[in-house]
Amino acid sequence: MYNKVQQFVEAAGMLNVSMGDVLGDDATLAIGKMVDVYKKSTDTLKDKSSK
Repeated sequence: MYNKVQQFVEAAGMLNVSMGDVLGDDATLAIGKMVDVYKKSTDTLKDKSSK
């Protein structure tokens, strides 16, 4: 468990450094929201067929 938390903190730090100029101080929060929207839309659309 500790290893996962450490990985998350390290990744969040990298995101804030690399995307902070674009997304502001809350880069981790913004990317988390984007991931959540992507996941929900993917789950919603997976049962629909393209015709």
